[in-house]
Amino acid sequence: MDKKGITISGGYDSGCLPFLVGANKVSEYDFVFFEYQQTYMRQEKQRAENLASYFNMALKIVRLPECRHDQERRNFIFISELKKLGYSEILMGNRGILPFFDAYRDSNFIYLKIVARLFNIKVQLPIVGWSKLRVLRFLSQNQYLDFYNCYAAKEDWLNCDCPNCTELRKVKNKI
Repeated sequence: MDKKGITISGGYDSGCLPFLVGANKVSEYDFVFFEYQQTYMRQEKQRAENLASYFNMALKIVRLPECRHDQERRNFIFISELKKLGYSEILMGNRGILPFFDAYRDSNFIYLKIVARLFNIKVQLPIVGWSKLRVLRFLSQNQYLDFYNCYAAKEDWLNCDCPNCTELRKVKNKI
């Protein structure tokens, strides 16, 4: 049987995926969290566990100790690990379309589709092109906003000056 997975990072973008799949089909997927040397791993992992619990799902942890937070080609590594684990279909919460708007150069539609083809895995990117405002509106309509997206690894996003927390405050004020 082919395995299907949803990559859950603990952030807003990947948090949309189980809601898009729907409560009656989400059990067909594994929730997969990559544990590597990300700066805010503890906070993201907790939010990913909370989301899995919300859907009564187990969170599968894939440990990649050789990977680091600012690792280029992280998604290449993630997809190769998913292939090794027997996944044939994965959903990812990446919003970017083109590589030149992507700081990591591998979190965009074009790159991910090429890598998926190389590994013969079906990669679905259902929120490509969504704005952060659309993501947050979608999640607020589903009455779930327990995610972590701080770039400075702080607990209190209301008082954090990192670019992501600053943008999230602006966006949440529009919802």
